Amino acid sequence: MPLPLYLQPSPRREKTAVEQEIEEWDKLDEEVFSQQMRVVDVSDRQFTFVPDSIIQTLKCLVCIPAPDDPLEMTRVKAGHRAFVRSQTAPAHTTGFLRTFGERTRSVNVTHMHGMRDGIHLIFSNNLITKLPRKLWDLDRLTVLTLRGNRLEVLPPEIRRLHNLEDLNIANNQLQYVPSELLLMNLRVLNLHPNPFLAPPSLDDRPVSETDILIQDRVLPLTELLCRVLVSPAPSTLFSKGNPDSFLSSYYPLPLPPTCLIPPRIAETLDACVPGSVCSSDLMSEPRDDISMGTCGNPSHHAENRIFVRPVEQRFSWEKVIAGQNAGGMVPVMWRGCEHGCLDFLKSETGGGSSAMEDIEMAEDGEEMVVQPISLGGGIDDFDFE
Repeated sequence: MPLPLYLQPSPRREKTAVEQEIEEWDKLDEEVFSQQMRVVDVSDRQFTFVPDSIIQTLKCLVCIPAPDDPLEMTRVKAGHRAFVRSQTAPAHTTGFLRTFGERTRSVNVTHMHGMRDGIHLIFSNNLITKLPRKLWDLDRLTVLTLRGNRLEVLPPEIRRLHNLEDLNIANNQLQYVPSELLLMNLRVLNLHPNPFLAPPSLDDRPVSETDILIQDRVLPLTELLCRVLVSPAPSTLFSKGNPDSFLSSYYPLPLPPTCLIPPRIAETLDACVPGSVCSSDLMSEPRDDISMGTCGNPSHHAENRIFVRPVEQRFSWEKVIAGQNAGGMVPVMWRGCEHGCLDFLKSETGGGSSAMEDIEMAEDGEEMVVQPISLGGGIDDFDFE
């Protein structure tokens, strides 16, 4: 006699592809931490995303000086601590919460699989369409292989990877690379194949016309205020919280929900200063097109001029990228913080000087532009469309 329906075991539901992928990342996350892995190779796994948790775990592996490294031992004897125990918060990935809480681990560099040259991330031949923002805070990353994925944009934040030596972004869906890549000095760079934009002419170094993104000569007050809040703060303001920005210098972060921050502003602040806004104030994940950028004009580098919304953009086609021969013409996207910022680039018919020559001329001759501030428009009118 068959059992009543209420006593019959419910059929086991098969895991969805997303659930299976999350489970695989969780297992890998545990392996990275328990085995002190600095080489993460997930090639040919059909992964569609990279969770924040794996990046956070790699950051938790805090290296201490090797006993046979005279330079490092000198630093230790001079009063530096032999190791640092970092403070981390539970990381969140898209759609799920980490299965373990805060943790950190100190690791001697000589014990990390015998390697002394940083962290290697190999994500070749997957289905990844975008990269997590936390990736750009992985200071010890030296090798990043993204070949054979579905990336359409290489974020300009890649410049924050100061120790990066090898970058492979071939066989993706990239149409251009950011100008920030020109400021890096890589040992190995692989860019081709990619569906790069074709140059507008046969000149030795073509340059496109300037595309104006904000028509008004006077920037909205909300944009100017956001630029100030997310800008690096001077040392005199390092009194509260994380001394990275004006916002963190004046206010303890995250900002409490009682601040009643409009959704667009909250989304922007969280994208530019991660962790600055409570999750309850965020409507969704920050949009990919919102980030803190640095003006491409070299004369503005010393002033560290940044923006949330670029005022203009322009393309040039370069043969040398990050100190390496690009293997052909590669389109580079430049972004400016105000009108006229990108005039230092040669016009489409102005000859074939290199990007570095343009940079040198801009540093020698460009004058500072002073703009008045518009007080019109309320904070609720802030829009990135």
